[in-house]
Amino acid sequence: MATTTNPKRGRPPRESESAVGHIHIRTTIERKTAYVRAAKGKPLAEWMTEACDRAARYEARTD
Repeated sequence: MATTTNPKRGRPPRESESAVGHIHIRTTIERKTAYVRAAKGKPLAEWMTEACDRAARYEARTD
């Protein structure tokens, strides 16, 4: 009998450190639709992370 495992939710982090923080926002469907269109096919979480990093001038450590 084959055993099944539940896949982990969400995408794995792209940096060497584990992502443990969460940001949850509530917005209108119109605003979310605008974000999805601006992401141009990129996953929304990835696009929003990049947009927030740019706005905050955040640069991941490379050490």
